This record gives sequence, structure tokens and C-alpha cells, in this order.
Amino acid sequence: MSLPSELTAFATGSGTTARVFKSGPGTQAFTAHNLHSRGQSVVMVAPGAREYAELKALITLFSRNDRDQKGKVIPAWERDWVFLPPYLSKSPLASEWADRWAALHALTRGGKQSVLMTVDNLLPKWPAPSVLENNYINLSKGEEMDPELLIEQAVSWGYSRTK
Repeated sequence: MSLPSELTAFATGSGTTARVFKSGPGTQAFTAHNLHSRGQSVVMVAPGAREYAELKALITLFSRNDRDQKGKVIPAWERDWVFLPPYLSKSPLASEWADRWAALHALTRGGKQSVLMTVDNLLPKWPAPSVLENNYINLSKGEEMDPELLIEQAVSWGYSRTK
């Protein structure tokens, strides 16, 4: 399949603009990836969870930004693309909150990042960046850490210790 000449010129860097009409998610993800790879920060807003999942898969396919050259997983806050999952209005799973907080933390780091989010993320009130900058602990899979240290830190953040 060949691309239209205007899109081909844009993708190779010789064109400065591209007008795309009635595009699908593949074209949207390709264009966003191309802009990002040319040094532009991109914000993509998907209408819902299904579209978000599709665009995330395509962007990940184009950018391959989740692992380093040795195959080690790159933390969310060090990646070029930040994926802010759909807003969780009901009782979310802990893993869903973890993805959300990792994305919010990544956004406080600045740098050359691009963001994919759903439109419902534009409505809720988010914590101040200082909350995210100062209230985290870096943990890695397989790393040993004293559980008491984690409990003490959680208590200092306002959590209640229970047995």
C-alpha cells in the first residue's frame, strides 16, 4: 500500500504540514509518532476506552518505547510516550490506579514527552504537581525493602496503619 505523496513527504521530513481527512486510528497514530520523532510534543485525546486501547497499541508498535536495547522494561516516567488511562469513576483495581499514578508522575518530569489520554481525563481535578514530585518511592521488581520503611512512609503520607 502506498501513502499519499503529501503524507509521504511529511513522514520523511521534507514536508512541514500534512492535512489528513477521514483518517483512521492507524493514520492518527502514525502521524502522532512521526511528529514526536521530529521533536514535537503531541497530545492525543481519544473519545473513549476502546479508541484509547487501539491508539495505545498502535503507538507502542510504532515507537517501541517500553523496553531498552537489552529488553529491560523502561519505567513509565522515562518513556517518550505517556499513556494516561481512562478516568476511573467506579471502584478501580489497584493496578489501574498504579498505571494512572505512574502516568501522572511521568508528566511531572517534563522533557520531550507526548501524551495519549481519553477525553474524560480532561474533567476531573488532578493533584498539584508538587504532590506527585514529592510523594513517591521507587521500587523495582526483585528489590528488597524493609516493610516497616514502606509502612512508615505511607503513614507520613496520611494513611492509617491497620493490622
